[in-house]
Amino acid sequence: MNYSSLILASKSSRRKDILKTAGIPFKVVDPKVDEKEYLSDTNNDPISIALELAKAKANDVAQDYGDYLVLAADTIVIFDNEVIGKPQSEDDAKIILNRLSGKSHKVVTAYNLLWKNNEVDIAKYAVTEVDLYPIETWEIDYYLKVEKYQDAAGAYKIQGSFAKFVKEIKGSYHNVMGLPIGDIYYNIKNILNL
Repeated sequence: MNYSSLILASKSSRRKDILKTAGIPFKVVDPKVDEKEYLSDTNNDPISIALELAKAKANDVAQDYGDYLVLAADTIVIFDNEVIGKPQSEDDAKIILNRLSGKSHKVVTAYNLLWKNNEVDIAKYAVTEVDLYPIETWEIDYYLKVEKYQDAAGAYKIQGSFAKFVKEIKGSYHNVMGLPIGDIYYNIKNILNL
């Protein structure tokens, strides 16, 4: 087997772009998992929730693709020990970005690699700290009008025009986009003995 037998269990265009840019061949299969069910679990710590959700997505797809190496991931934003998910509306996005403005938050991407009917099961996560400059209300309003923020945890995508508000990143940039590609590639190479 080579890594052309990789399945990305995700609908995320950002994750697809990261794998393409890294030159890793893959095919996409959308998992049928309700994220809200996991994110509403307030009894667990945020990283555990992200790990559980990534595992659920990988398991869902691996049931039908046991011969493939399945990669699933989940990205969350943590601010003041609270999980900040995808905004429910434009007003919600404004509230989120006003909270994050001028402060530091963490972006966590948990991922799961499954292969050989779960004989190989790697679950890990990466944490990146993002410090933002203060963002004016008019800048937030403009950003929300010109960018697609609806499917992004924390109501922003770092690879777009939001980049101008980023003061500093400590950790993997690609992790903030949704996939810590260096760590994932290292694990894929070890699994497949490349």
